[in-house]
Amino acid sequence: MSTKHAVRTDGRKSQTSRASKSLRTVVVVPDLQVWCWPDHLGVWHTCHDEAAIDVALSVIRTIDQGETVDQVIQIGDPCEMANFSSFRTAPALTATGTWPRSQRRTHEVLRAITEATPNAFSRVVLDSNHLWPRIPDLLA
Repeated sequence: MSTKHAVRTDGRKSQTSRASKSLRTVVVVPDLQVWCWPDHLGVWHTCHDEAAIDVALSVIRTIDQGETVDQVIQIGDPCEMANFSSFRTAPALTATGTWPRSQRRTHEVLRAITEATPNAFSRVVLDSNHLWPRIPDLLA
């Protein structure tokens, strides 16, 4: 089945009719668990894997170069939020400044995902990483 495309100003193809497309391109982003913390010398570290985030963004951008990403599903827990946990947490993880820095980095990553998928018609953020079995029900 052929799909009609319109010319975009950036040179990429874009869908004129999503109904004519037989398959959807869905990107599922795992729980990022972004968290930053200072060591005893005041040097900041990350609990999350920045290299893995870079790879994920690279894959998403590569997909969107050849085919429009139709839907993005973000599995919950983008930010670790140790300051608000009911579980015992190491003092360094809840030190002053950890929450704003972690929240800012989470925002940067989520914004980069949004910018890499400008034509996605659906963005779903699960409120927990334990809800991943619901993904088939969320596909548009």
